[in-house]
Parts: sequence; structure tokens; C-alpha cells
Amino acid sequence: MNQLIGSTSPFSEENRNTLRKIAALLIPKSEEFKVPGADDDAVFTHFIKLASGQTNSINKYLEDLNQICRNDHGDSFLKLQNDEQISLLNNSESLLELLLSYVSLAYYQDPRILSTLSLKSSPPFPGGYNVEQGDWSLLDPVKKRDPFYRKV
Repeated sequence: MNQLIGSTSPFSEENRNTLRKIAALLIPKSEEFKVPGADDDAVFTHFIKLASGQTNSINKYLEDLNQICRNDHGDSFLKLQNDEQISLLNNSESLLELLLSYVSLAYYQDPRILSTLSLKSSPPFPGGYNVEQGDWSLLDPVKKRDPFYRKV
């Protein structure tokens, strides 16, 4: 049973919605390249799984962010305009540093994104990548030089 049940989610509904909005701000949907944003259901679900080890820290940062929003703007993060949200995130470096790695990892592991980038969604082995053969004689000067390390 790999799927999280709603009641067992490590994030409150407000925090999940805030995380989804932050993910969309970090990596928005692109009509030009026909790729989803990081708030896409599949990408976001994968992000939640990847970030599950940091739920306490993420929840703490999100509580702090929403408290700042309520104090300074009188409303939650989700009710603010995009430019206000971006400004607040720019001042929340610790939160961004924590989330950016998980959001980008989840995003660039999605098969739709990899196919857009002309990459396989499988590991490069056992098939490997074809590498064009080069001129091995270019290594001759390196092979001929004296060792520059100490022999024991």
C-alpha cells in the first residue's frame, strides 16, 4: 500500500494546498513546451513522498510563513496575490532551500518531463548510451609523462 490516505497525510489540508501553490510558483505549467507544472497531481504526490522525511521541518516553516502572512497581510498565504506570495517566498530562504530540491527532484523524475527533454525514464544501463569513438592517440602524451605521485 504505497498511496497515502488523506487522513494519514503528514500535512494539514492548508499546508498541502500551500505546498501545491509553492510548487506551482517554483515550476509553473508551460503551454509552450506542453509540460505540466510541479503542482500536477502525479508530480505533487511524488513530491510529498520524497519530502516525507522532512515533514516536521516543512510544517514548522509553513506555520511560520502563514503567521507572517496573517500578521503582515491579514490573510493566509493562499489568499495573497502571486507577486505577494513570491515576495514572501524570497524572504523565506530556509523554506525555499528545503522545498526546491524535493520539488525539482519530483518534477524531473516524471516520465512526461523526461520525454520532453528527450531522455529515457529508465536508467542508462544495462543498455547504456552509445558513445562516439574518438581518437585514442590523444592520450599518448599523458601515458608518456613521468608519474607525479609518490610510489610506496
